[in-house]
Amino acid sequence: MFVGTHERSVDEKGRFALPSTFRGDVGSHAYLVNLGSCLAIMNSAQVTKTLKRLEKKIRNNDEPQSAMRVFTAGMSELKVDSQGRVVVPAGYRTAADISDTMTLVGAFTRIELYAPERWNALAPSDDDMTNVSWL
Repeated sequence: MFVGTHERSVDEKGRFALPSTFRGDVGSHAYLVNLGSCLAIMNSAQVTKTLKRLEKKIRNNDEPQSAMRVFTAGMSELKVDSQGRVVVPAGYRTAADISDTMTLVGAFTRIELYAPERWNALAPSDDDMTNVSWL
């Protein structure tokens, strides 16, 4: 399970260090997915679950066949090195407006990667939690 918010520096090669609390759930192999407003890191088990749900929606005609191609074509395999670092390819960084820093957000089943400005525009405030009914 991924929770919490972390600021990370990105080096000139596009590497950043995963928080130690995230490393165990990511494992040594994961996937990078472009979600539009952010990037996401998903472990192999979560990607498999997501693809099975999508496959079922396609079979039920709830999603077009192209959804599978779009989702998988927009993915990249990631390797976590021995120091817990991950490389985000340049094209993904450009698409998400990530340069020398990023904000990592634990989103339960995935890690979302945001340009700090994008996260600041979306980040919940204390007021957002005053009327929650699901707690």
